[in-house]
Amino acid sequence: MIDKSSAGKAMAKPMQTKLEIPRSRLEIYFEVVAAVAVAFVFIYLSATWTGLPDKVPTHFNFAGTPDHWGSKYSLLLLLGVTFVLYAGLSILSRFPHIYNYAFAITDENRQRQYLLARQLVTALKAELVCVFIFMTWQTIGVARGNAGDLTVWFTPVFLAIVFGTIATYLFKAYRSR
Repeated sequence: MIDKSSAGKAMAKPMQTKLEIPRSRLEIYFEVVAAVAVAFVFIYLSATWTGLPDKVPTHFNFAGTPDHWGSKYSLLLLLGVTFVLYAGLSILSRFPHIYNYAFAITDENRQRQYLLARQLVTALKAELVCVFIFMTWQTIGVARGNAGDLTVWFTPVFLAIVFGTIATYLFKAYRSR
């Protein structure tokens, strides 16, 4: 017989213990890179705005060739996504105790696993922000006639960096079980 009081209720994930762990040098480095990149793109877009043509590339195909064009105001959307990504991952990095982990968290490995996961989020933040900065830079370059495309190596290099970061994290997290 099914207990009607618990029918349809999802099993709640047990809450992990929250720890105060100081930022590592690597995290500080990635934080600085991400913050400088966000500031740079805002300043660069502000400085080039009046000289931009009315139409800019809004989409690039896999080879990096622009295949859609739109208003220069679409660059503001790209800037907004960059900022939301930066802010969201900055907030998320403060709560490693709510993450889902690939390996069991124990009292012995908790601090190391939290630190590794927080480093992953911080590194991905810096990498993704830099990718959006590069896309903004290249979009402006294409729009102004200074560049022909996003470059054919953009997607493979971007994927290699992101998946390399994730693989490195998983390897270190596995060793720290």
